[in-house]
Amino acid sequence: MEKYRQIVRETKELETVICDCCGKEIAVKNGMATEDFLHIHKKWGYFSQRDGETDEFDICEDCFSAWTQGFVHGKSK
Repeated sequence: MEKYRQIVRETKELETVICDCCGKEIAVKNGMATEDFLHIHKKWGYFSQRDGETDEFDICEDCFSAWTQGFVHGKSK
């Protein structure tokens, strides 16, 4: 005889993405963003004045392009 127990698991599904620079809402369909964006997750370490803090940002492609235009190194090819 086999006996089973029911397990209910919660899952997270992406609902909306909002650019933290310009406020643009990126449409989400079936849990997936309909256009690409940059997600930044940074946990600051020991050698930082922000030790132990965590920052998270979502940046749309237009804001990313405007932001990186001023970079001296690491420009996209």
